[in-house]
Amino acid sequence: MNVLDISLFLSVWAPWFAVLLATPLIMHTKNYRRAVLYVALLFAVLAAVAAVKTLTAIPRPDGALIPELGSSFPSGHAALAFVPLGFYWSLVRWPHRIALFLFGALVAYSRLVLNVHYPIDVVAGGLIGFAVPYAVMRNERTVLRLVHRIVKER
Repeated sequence: MNVLDISLFLSVWAPWFAVLLATPLIMHTKNYRRAVLYVALLFAVLAAVAAVKTLTAIPRPDGALIPELGSSFPSGHAALAFVPLGFYWSLVRWPHRIALFLFGALVAYSRLVLNVHYPIDVVAGGLIGFAVPYAVMRNERTVLRLVHRIVKER
C-alpha cells in the first residue's frame, strides 16, 4: 500500500467514520441526546462548509488525482474529520484527543496528496469542523435547553 492508496481510502471512508463515532454514545452510555446532538453537529458543519464554498467559489487545484465537484475552499472532508475532536474534547482525556487529532490530520493530508485542495482549504475545514462542535459542547446544557424549548413550543 502506498501513500496514494491510503489517501484514497481515507478520502472515501473518513466521513463515514466520523458518523460512526456517535455509536459509542448510543451503545455504551445510552446518552441519546448527545448522540442526536452529534449527528446534528455533523449536519451543521456540512451546512457551514457549503455556505462558505458558495460564498467563496474558489476553484480546485489543477491535476487532481480523483474527480471532485464544487469549489475548493474549505475542505468538507477535513471539516467532517475534525468534528469528533471538537465534540469529544471535553469528554475524553489527552491520549484520545491526540488520536482524534491524528485522524483529522491524516484525512486533511490525504486531501492534499490527492491534489483536490490547497493547504489553506484543509486548515479552514479543520477549524470549522473543530470549532462548531467545540463551541456547542462548551455550552451543551444551554444548547439542549434552547433546543428543548424550541421543540416544546411547536
